[in-house]
Amino acid sequence: MKQKSTLRKLVLTLGILLSVTATLKAQIAALSDFTTGTQAAYCSGDHVKLTSAATGASTYVWKRYAGVGTGGTVTNLSETSASLDDAPTTPGYYTYVSTAVNSDNCTSIDSQPFTIYVLPGINATATENAGGPTSYCTNSFPTSTMQLTAAVNQTATTTETFAYNYQWYKDGTAITNATNATYTLTQANDAAVGAHHYTVNVTFKVKPTCAATSPSVDITVNDIPGQPTITITP
Repeated sequence: MKQKSTLRKLVLTLGILLSVTATLKAQIAALSDFTTGTQAAYCSGDHVKLTSAATGASTYVWKRYAGVGTGGTVTNLSETSASLDDAPTTPGYYTYVSTAVNSDNCTSIDSQPFTIYVLPGINATATENAGGPTSYCTNSFPTSTMQLTAAVNQTATTTETFAYNYQWYKDGTAITNATNATYTLTQANDAAVGAHHYTVNVTFKVKPTCAATSPSVDITVNDIPGQPTITITP
């Protein structure tokens, strides 16, 4: 019985380790984290621009396959020149293949498959997790509890998950070292009198040009009146 119990524990532990490993691998932060052979990542809405070259070619036939490799649904593209400008409308893997055609209408063998990944669009939001007022006096600024939290939502569902970069801004200026999903306001940096606007810019680690900026969280810091002086009234 003890041997069986030990075996069960070993299997359970191995299963947990495999599950954790799979989860870590699923979060994409670099091009190498995609399926092997993926050549590039594109932002949602970007055009995929490729060039094919073959000796003696007059025209080209371009095909786009859904997924990795040439086993998915194929779309015959209308482009017949060496340069392709394509714009897939949904996120995921796509594989392109070109075939050269000469003036005698003889065709070459297919090119090597060229696989890319189109990233989903993202929206960013920022919220004050204290849930309290957004107007404070300088002498009651809640430095220990006031925190802003970023959230990222994809505009389309994917089987992949992604790692993000964060940069917080105050009144349009990047806050030094504020590069986490949360930002805690401090008396030293955030208690200046006035109306202040906080936003977070979120980018894909695998493709930092794919970005989203949140609507602002507006926080007003009000000055307190001067200390009263009591005098004798004649």
